[in-house]
Amino acid sequence: VEHAKERRALYAKRRAHELRELKAAELVLSNRARFAQLVTAGDVRVLGAPRASLEAKLAELRFTTRSQLASGKGADGGEDEAAAERDGGLGVVEGGEYGYLLRMPLSELTSERVAQLHVQHGDC
Repeated sequence: VEHAKERRALYAKRRAHELRELKAAELVLSNRARFAQLVTAGDVRVLGAPRASLEAKLAELRFTTRSQLASGKGADGGEDEAAAERDGGLGVVEGGEYGYLLRMPLSELTSERVAQLHVQHGDC
């Protein structure tokens, strides 16, 4: 009986973790689709722009930062273990706060790929 209670508690904790991970993945996909759309529409200029001005523009457009994505709290109120692993436990992510957007390959910034990203986001 005690074993069943422990298993059930672990199952609930695992399920909560998986839900947080899926929500974070959906948010990344949504942000990537929106970023690609803005770049292809010419609303955000990437080529030749200083990184600081790009990051300021992304903040102004209210894109989610890497630290916001990684700051998931565990079911017990502590830091999500996977979030600590993603940044090596240092609280710093290589590539900056918007690296997951700014490191997208140019091939991802075509109108066809934008349409694909929107379809994928709709499937989430």
